[in-house]
Amino acid sequence: PPAYTSIYDPQTNTWNRGANVPELVHHFQAVPYAGKIYVAGAWTDIDRKQVGISHVWVYDPAADTWTQGPEIPEHRRRGGGGAIVYDDHLYLIAGNVGGHGPPAEAKTWLDRMDLATGNWEELPDAPHRRDHFQAAVVDGRIYAAAGRTSDVVGFIDSTVAVVDVYDIAKGSWSSLNDAPIPTERAGTPTAAVGKYIVVAGGEGFGKAWSETEALDTETGTWHVLDHLNIQRHGTQMFYFDGALWIAGGSSGQGGTGTGRRLVDLEVFRFGE
Repeated sequence: PPAYTSIYDPQTNTWNRGANVPELVHHFQAVPYAGKIYVAGAWTDIDRKQVGISHVWVYDPAADTWTQGPEIPEHRRRGGGGAIVYDDHLYLIAGNVGGHGPPAEAKTWLDRMDLATGNWEELPDAPHRRDHFQAAVVDGRIYAAAGRTSDVVGFIDSTVAVVDVYDIAKGSWSSLNDAPIPTERAGTPTAAVGKYIVVAGGEGFGKAWSETEALDTETGTWHVLDHLNIQRHGTQMFYFDGALWIAGGSSGQGGTGTGRRLVDLEVFRFGE
C-alpha cells in the first residue's frame, strides 16, 4: 500500500505525518528544486516485479500534496540510480532495469530532464555500470561513487570501486582511476558538502556499514570521517544548516533479514 510522507521539524525536534505517496516507490534519490521535492528513477512493484515508475512524482511541502510530473521515456525507466539537480535540469545517472540478479540489467545511462518543460534528452553513457548508489554535484561536475552491479549472480558483493565524473559543461565523462572509494559498498547515501563528496553507510559482504568517507574533489583524495552511530543502508542523506542529516534505512544487509528497519535520525555537525 502507499506510504505516507514523514516530516521532521528541526526547530521543534518533532515528526509529523504528511500526505500519502500516490504510488509505492523505492530505490530512488529524491532531489529538491524550487521549494519542491522530485522523485524520478524509482522502482514500483507490479506483479512482484520491480518496474521503473512511468512518471516523475513531485511533492510540495507547503501544500503537503503530491502531483504527477512529466512522463519518463518508457525505454529509460529504471531504479537504483543517482539523481541531482543542476542549472534547472534534473539528471538521472546509471541505475538498474529489472531489480536484483539475472535477468536484470545494470545501466550506464545518463538522462537529463528540463524542469521547465519536462522534456528529456539522452546524454553520453557513463564509463561503468552501477546501481544502488547516489550521486552528487560539485562545481558543475556530477560524481558517481560506490554502488554495485545488481544484475549478476552474487550481486550483493559486486561492488564498483572506481569513481566516475561527468563534466556538464564539456558533456564528457572521466574516471578517477587513482582514487577508488576506500570502502567498497552499495546502498550508500551521498551528499555534497563544499568541495567534498560524502558517502556514508551502505551494505555488502555480509553486513550493513557505518563507515563515512569524503572525497576531496580538488585533490582526488579520500578522508575518513566519524562513523555513523548505527550502520545503515537504503536511505538518503542531505546537507542542511551546516550539518549532514540521515534517517531511516535498514541496519542489516539485504533489508531486514539480518537487521531492523530504522526509525533513528542522526546528525553530523562539522567542527564539533
